[in-house]
Amino acid sequence: MNKQISPDVLFKSMCETTVNVMNYYTSFISVPALAQQFETTKYQIRKTMKELVFNSLVRSGYECCCSECDDQYFIVRGFCVTKKGEQTQVYKNAYEQETKNIKECFGV
Repeated sequence: MNKQISPDVLFKSMCETTVNVMNYYTSFISVPALAQQFETTKYQIRKTMKELVFNSLVRSGYECCCSECDDQYFIVRGFCVTKKGEQTQVYKNAYEQETKNIKECFGV
């Protein structure tokens, strides 16, 4: 459960989640959610995130969201991709793949 995760793998996951059509509540992804996804500790995620923050690819913050099904408000505290991160090839590839998926699924 304490496996290390590389910054490249974590950043790719952040980009894929950010552009995903099903991720419409917020652009922030919480540390516990990432730890569960990668089956590692929150410490390992935070440790790796420090490098991505240092390189200005992600930033920390929070956002208030509203659940459409029951009108409940909640706060998501975590990390999101920055404008600099959106200029990377990793982000562009994730965006292109998601656009392709949307066209295939919805014919848009």
